[in-house]
Amino acid sequence: HIASKEDSFTNPGAGGFMESRSSGGRSRGTPTRQNPRHQAYRDIYDRLLAQEFDLAGRAQARLMPVLPSTAALTSCLRLSRMGRPVDEWFAASGAMRDSGHYRVATIFMVLLARALGASVPLPHQLPRNDFAPVARWIAERRAGGEKVAVAGFLSPLVRVAAAALDLGLDVNGTLFLAGGEALTETKRQTMEAAGVEVFPNYWISEIGPVGFACRQMTSGNTVHLLGDSVAAVSRKRKAPRSDVELDSLLFTTLLPFSPRFLINAEMDDAGTIGPCRCRCAFSQAGLTTQISNIASYGKLTGQGITLFGTDVVEILEAAPPARFGGAPGDYQLVEKDASGQTQIELRVSPRVGAISPKAVKQTFLDELRGRYGG
Repeated sequence: HIASKEDSFTNPGAGGFMESRSSGGRSRGTPTRQNPRHQAYRDIYDRLLAQEFDLAGRAQARLMPVLPSTAALTSCLRLSRMGRPVDEWFAASGAMRDSGHYRVATIFMVLLARALGASVPLPHQLPRNDFAPVARWIAERRAGGEKVAVAGFLSPLVRVAAAALDLGLDVNGTLFLAGGEALTETKRQTMEAAGVEVFPNYWISEIGPVGFACRQMTSGNTVHLLGDSVAAVSRKRKAPRSDVELDSLLFTTLLPFSPRFLINAEMDDAGTIGPCRCRCAFSQAGLTTQISNIASYGKLTGQGITLFGTDVVEILEAAPPARFGGAPGDYQLVEKDASGQTQIELRVSPRVGAISPKAVKQTFLDELRGRYGG
């Protein structure tokens, strides 16, 4: 055992002034300082992505949150720098009383970017729990003869496809570039039923982009490993609180300006590493290793938010039993696909007796709000 602390793996030569924070798989969120060289290096991957999917010939939108997430801002800035500015930015965020200051800060950042010569759209705030405006925007563009590509977190993108199906909108041929959670077959089927093509990407906050799918990766949750910036190996281990054996992924950063020095770092994700058998833009660039069947085994991830696993266990084993009775194990969470999106279901053992489901739910949410990502 080698004693370490949070900043022990920070690359002292990388520099950087913009801080991002992971949403916490093994920790309560790890801050990572982003530097301009590492940000600019990502342009390579966006150019390969644009080449592979002919993005220059498509209207582009982002379905991503406002600050404190920097995903949409950096993505819009990167495409503006490449001469392919984003046409529309859709954002689903909380009520004004909770996130109003973030909305104002985001608008300020967009106006600052514009003043410095970048082409970045102001975020279009979606009504609460309503993704129909995105589906309508796609249908309007399609009716005008344009092809469309939308990038964002997976579950909100599924909601867009479901809205198109419910409203009978023509979104056929639209391209969804999805990340933030595992692309399951249920989610893929919902999107394909609407005529949408979906391709996953794989990011880790402490590392950056790990992999992108090509056009030939049309099943499973599979990406090309970006082997010029990160190396990956796997080891057999049992999932926590389970006898299920899986291939846990371990990552090593390779770039001299990577924000962190990581050597075989385990991120609570599993997947199968193997050779690619496609002739796409990524393979032609030398990225000939793929990771398939990517899924998290130690985190709850949905709508782009990751909950710290041990936080959730502590809440389930302490707060509900103390108030309603029962013991550890009588309150459990199950992550599942429902109506095409990721949902977390709270289950209570019959041993607890007659209690109010509404009261149990509220107790869990009240406890969760005090934790990182809650």
